[in-house]
Amino acid sequence: MNTRISKRSAVAQGFAPFNSSSATHGINFGHALADQVMFAELPWPDAFDGRTGVAPADLPQYTDAAGLPELRTKLALRYGVRHDQVMLTGGASQALQLLADGWIDPGDVVLTEDPSYLQSRALDSHITRLREHYRAKRDGVHRLLQHSRICEPEYSVPSGGFSFWVQLTAGTDPERFIEAASREHDVHLINGRNYGPRSGRHVRLCFSYLPISLIEQGLERLDNLHAKL
Repeated sequence: MNTRISKRSAVAQGFAPFNSSSATHGINFGHALADQVMFAELPWPDAFDGRTGVAPADLPQYTDAAGLPELRTKLALRYGVRHDQVMLTGGASQALQLLADGWIDPGDVVLTEDPSYLQSRALDSHITRLREHYRAKRDGVHRLLQHSRICEPEYSVPSGGFSFWVQLTAGTDPERFIEAASREHDVHLINGRNYGPRSGRHVRLCFSYLPISLIEQGLERLDNLHAKL
């Protein structure tokens, strides 16, 4: 193992870390977080009994890169270390990924066990439930977009993934629209330009995390904003 960080890790340090609190602020169409409703379908261990200082619905969710700040603080106090010395991972695979990204370069020798993963007998049935749940949400958003004024009527209904890519109607300034939506209506969008030079008039509408009622409210706010601009 190298005594210095990898080239990949050095590049990654130049980017701002994911902040879970910003993802759940207002009506956020930008982040494809998992729907916490589906967490109740899983048998959680006794460690998720609420004594962690974090709401049970937040523990399995995507969070800050180093783990939920509240849980890291509680662990740091328990073990007498600094907050920035605690890093939480979502299982062994994420821990191994972080080690690989941080310390391993192409050509390094790595030893692993075989098999690397244990069989999960409940996985197939859970995936079936997830597909049914997210398909219903996708179809609900598709129906709402058919009546929305913010986007062109031609867009692709996703067969996978958690978001629609829609093109704003002709004459709409994407940067002005996105900034006004956030400032005036607390609705947050990601400019398609961030994903490629040909996507400048597109925005990402994620449907996985938000309940349909909030998605409908968010699209209504965007429609009202579009009518004013």
